[in-house]
Amino acid sequence: MPILVHLADERDSDKILSGGLKIGKWRKGIFFMPVTQDFNVSHQWLRELKRRGIRTYVGVYFHLSSDEMVWFGKYHKGHQKMELGKALSEFLKTEDKLGFEFLIDRKIKPKEIEKIRHLPQTLGWRYSPDSHNRKLGCACPICISPGEINGRKKREKIEPKERTPALREIIEKLRIETDEIEIGNLFSFLRTKKRRTDPEELRFIVESKNISPIQDLAMTLEYFRHPNATKMLTELCSHKDDEVREFSAKGLLSINRTKGLEILAKYKEDEIVSQVMKDFSTDE
Repeated sequence: MPILVHLADERDSDKILSGGLKIGKWRKGIFFMPVTQDFNVSHQWLRELKRRGIRTYVGVYFHLSSDEMVWFGKYHKGHQKMELGKALSEFLKTEDKLGFEFLIDRKIKPKEIEKIRHLPQTLGWRYSPDSHNRKLGCACPICISPGEINGRKKREKIEPKERTPALREIIEKLRIETDEIEIGNLFSFLRTKKRRTDPEELRFIVESKNISPIQDLAMTLEYFRHPNATKMLTELCSHKDDEVREFSAKGLLSINRTKGLEILAKYKEDEIVSQVMKDFSTDE
């Protein structure tokens, strides 16, 4: 079965894994792209979608049967309804693949989802596919064979590697950064791996006048394998913002389910926390 990718708000990851991809109130269906050898082409919509204000996108990878009926076409032109297999064939034969999109007018079920993956937040184009008058190249093993002279330089020119800042650099930038999207990008670096560092160094975020960085902190603390991560998440379970309490409750359960349930039992009168516990029991 073809593997496909839908770009979604990172904050919805848990809901998507448990409930699938649902069609929004003002949406016609679920947009997606096929996973091809060209990573940039498959995820080309990311930077354009970020202009809507979502800080961090993840890739939701799922499978569909080749005979599934979907809509296919370029974003500014008419779309045709056809079998997925035929749409994929036409897409792969197209020389300029930028600006194309696929759409299915039904929900994607949880069992159809393969995984959710963090992505570099600099993929793709903005405003229009030809806004910079250049095409995305292909760095696949067919176009640039292994062992080819200057192969690594060629691949990195087409698909530049995003440098992951050191922890100290991230924290110092968070102290002075005011742009919410950039703050979200910095937190996405922190979520790339588990850390044994004391997250108390990030406590200054709690005092932020804006709620978005605090939401990011609540989503990130579970990646710190340090006792103070549990302590800070417990404190944030009393925060006035609904999403901060939701992310904090999920973080506690992610770190240690048994201990997390014991802690959250103290907040069972809170509707948000109670729903997280209910969803957790349903998933079990």
